[in-house]
Amino acid sequence: MEQDATFLSIFKTEAKSQVQEITEDLLNLEKNPADKTLINQIFRNTHTLKGNASFDGLEKISSLAHTMESIFGVLRDNEIILNHEQFDRILGALDTLTNLIDLTATNEYEKKNIAKALEELTQVYSSISPTGKEQKQEIALGELELTQKEKRKLLKKFKERQKAYLIILRFDSADSGKSLSSFIIFNNLSQNSLFLKSHPPINTIKTGTTRVEFEEMKFLLVTNKSVEKIKKAIKINCKTYSVNPLTKKKIKEWKEPTPAPSIATPQMEAQILEVEAKYVDQLIETLGDVILGMNTATSLNSVLMEEMAEKDMPELLKQIIMQIHITGLQFNALMDQALGLRLVPIKQLFRKFPRIVRDLTRTLGKKAELIIEGERIRLGQKILDTLEAPILHLIRNSIDHGIEPSKTRIRKKKHKIGKIRLSAKQRTNKIIITLTDDGKGLDKEKIIKQGIKKGLIKAKDVPSMSEDEIFKLIFAPGFSTRAKTSMVSGRGVGMDVVLHNLQEVNGTVEVSSKKDKGSKFILTVPITI
Repeated sequence: MEQDATFLSIFKTEAKSQVQEITEDLLNLEKNPADKTLINQIFRNTHTLKGNASFDGLEKISSLAHTMESIFGVLRDNEIILNHEQFDRILGALDTLTNLIDLTATNEYEKKNIAKALEELTQVYSSISPTGKEQKQEIALGELELTQKEKRKLLKKFKERQKAYLIILRFDSADSGKSLSSFIIFNNLSQNSLFLKSHPPINTIKTGTTRVEFEEMKFLLVTNKSVEKIKKAIKINCKTYSVNPLTKKKIKEWKEPTPAPSIATPQMEAQILEVEAKYVDQLIETLGDVILGMNTATSLNSVLMEEMAEKDMPELLKQIIMQIHITGLQFNALMDQALGLRLVPIKQLFRKFPRIVRDLTRTLGKKAELIIEGERIRLGQKILDTLEAPILHLIRNSIDHGIEPSKTRIRKKKHKIGKIRLSAKQRTNKIIITLTDDGKGLDKEKIIKQGIKKGLIKAKDVPSMSEDEIFKLIFAPGFSTRAKTSMVSGRGVGMDVVLHNLQEVNGTVEVSSKKDKGSKFILTVPITI
């Protein structure tokens, strides 16, 4: 593919963010499957991803996003709940999307086979796609809302022997004439008919001036026309549409607009400006040179003040000396701010772990929730990258070794769902990452036994060892208390990675644990290097 590198770079950055947001919303939706806000957010993100990919000629990404968008279009307009298997299929397709995004601008992109991911999504769509008249009527319950006054007006029309229809027009995303087509359809149907409600708004259709991006138009038509006449007026200008007769019962059940929230002082959302790291480095380098110059000027100031008595110094010279001192302080503050540009929120790392917890608990047949705190803490990119593997291994071990199966937890009078808490906080120039769980805790006797077996300690030294020294044996290379190797643990490499990565950035790890209460790991690292 011959694509402009700059545009592809922008696409990749935006697409990764969109896929991550979709993933987070999916995980939350699995816990709250009827949450329409989450469904709408996923729908919007998949729609945007599809459009951006299509614009850049990335048809594989666009195709997957389009199918995913169709799924959430159905969920948005119907009272349908996805099951865990369907969530598995969608999340699996998201993994393929992520891989495709990483491969853009490489020769591997075209080689990537998306048939399986597309099939998984298609199966989900086919299993929830609405069929039958009653379900078709539900489709229109998206953006259209009726006030009590509008309901009364509509029911009055029924008494006058008029009929009401929910009409849905669907257009291709690339169709540049959909506004004009909607306008023509409106004119074809408006004679002796009443348009009570529409989305996009009816006033923009009447004038043919709508510039709103849409692929689907919904409107409520009150008329004496037959279904056949309505279809005839539509099909010339719109290939995909549906005409759904309404009943009095459906009108009475129709949702009303949500009351407008009370007006509060508006708060500005955080604005994110993406800048290549090299420009930040250039800024810091230039500021460094300026500060060196200012330091030289400050030193000359000091020499001048020593050689000239203050009473003999002209007033203008005093002001110059004072201004140089103030400017030096300002440049130092500016350097601190510039160095802060190199820091990134730890949320970028933490947001990856809910998906891992979800997949691993399902694999192991356990139940656990991950609670995250301190996402706004900022640290250097290298430190962030270094922390990923240690935290990943600690979470995997917490689920595999610590969190008990639900039946066992209930027997121990614990909640059936285990809790894993991941938090971050700043203490002076250090970042403290804490990971705790409420599982069964570390088995001290097993650790001692394995430590003796591997020659890490001698039996005679055990009585004099502190609990901390015993627990830290788990970080030895090849150490594992598992008798058998599983797909998750037992190879003795995970905890070794934790210690190794932390030591590379002058970090430390502390361990504490209580039987049947859980374990705590505290990772301490510098903010940046």
